[in-house]
Amino acid sequence: MGWTFHDSNHLLLQQNAKAQRFIASPLVAEALAIRLALQNALDLGFTCLHVASDSNQTISAINSGIYLSEAYSVLQDISHLASRFHLVMFVFVPRDANVLADSIAKLSLRNLISDE
Repeated sequence: MGWTFHDSNHLLLQQNAKAQRFIASPLVAEALAIRLALQNALDLGFTCLHVASDSNQTISAINSGIYLSEAYSVLQDISHLASRFHLVMFVFVPRDANVLADSIAKLSLRNLISDE
């Protein structure tokens, strides 16, 4: 899982990643990444956030409030964390607009595998 924080001028402020074994599906992986990013943003004191993900299914579930059973508890956590921001938006972006976060996540996974 990887996420980045940018300011309103799109300048990179911070990037983070976490590798985790045995994630049930891509939907769960993306939801976990968003949950970690939200918690990290709160820890950093952000009050407004624009969350962009290349998982249309995850963004649709968050925005609709219709949670699929495989990620139900993680999506509920996201809803709770989102309520702690003054403003938060969740939007879908194509994968080529999310290259940095995707690269960070893949590097974290490679490091986890190579440490075994």
